[in-house]
Amino acid sequence: MFVRKASSSDAELVLEILNSEIAAVDPAHGLFGLDMIKQIIDSPGDPSPTYLFSDDESSAPFGVGNLHPDLSAKELEPTLSVRAGDSRYGELLDWFIAEANRDYPEFKFQIEINQKHNENLEHLASRGFKIVREYNSLRAKVVPNITDPVLPDGVTVRAADKTNIQDLQDWHMVYHNSFAENFGFTPRDFESWQKRIKADEFIPSDGVFILYEDEAPAGFIWTDDMDAFDLRGYVTYIGVLKEHRGKGYGQILLGTALARFSRLGYTAAELGVDTRNSSNALRVYEKMGFEKLSTWILHERAVNTN
Repeated sequence: MFVRKASSSDAELVLEILNSEIAAVDPAHGLFGLDMIKQIIDSPGDPSPTYLFSDDESSAPFGVGNLHPDLSAKELEPTLSVRAGDSRYGELLDWFIAEANRDYPEFKFQIEINQKHNENLEHLASRGFKIVREYNSLRAKVVPNITDPVLPDGVTVRAADKTNIQDLQDWHMVYHNSFAENFGFTPRDFESWQKRIKADEFIPSDGVFILYEDEAPAGFIWTDDMDAFDLRGYVTYIGVLKEHRGKGYGQILLGTALARFSRLGYTAAELGVDTRNSSNALRVYEKMGFEKLSTWILHERAVNTN
């Protein structure tokens, strides 16, 4: 097996491999776009190399992978894929387990697999991975000319400016406090968090909105355009402070995101939800027209099992 590091010039090749797999396993999900692939290769946050796998130096790659370490959480969140019909996912998985044992022995793996990908689910089970969570992808239609929600007295919604220190402080506070009790959440101090945010070129300049009640931050929504090629917007995160839940702020924030997507000409919006989420978020999403599209199963295992 020949292994080489991928560069940004390999983006279309990586895209071909990932889209081949998802189209074969869950065609209703839709294809991935180049911006998402560039993010996989660039690995913002804690950079790590992306590798391409082929039979030999002259043959076309059949697989791709990146460990995507989170140094603060001591977690590896790999992207790992082979072309549709190729049975060597297990070989790539073993290769990355060996790499992780060498470079990250005290970490743990967290790998998401589409519920319909029975072969890869079996590979993970045979190597000691345990199911710890399920996430549903939800999708809603976006129609033309959606307007921003009408806001109650005392409530404002403003786009966050990555160059404005106060906006970043408000964003950091409301993000961390609203997700503090969520499974797998890793808090970061403001300095390290803002460094990651400023370095992430994939966050749209008008893609994050903060909701204020009487000028105090109460909620936020973070959208991105990685699936814009398919006229689809994505909600990366949405959160409301615990003391402000039940006021309809989640619907206001989602309405703000849908209005943004509509202005951009998108025809669909997508988000992911933890099936064990205790904040009643699913009911809010359903009220806004989101329906279940597919399910992803999160697996976990210590890197070093000895």
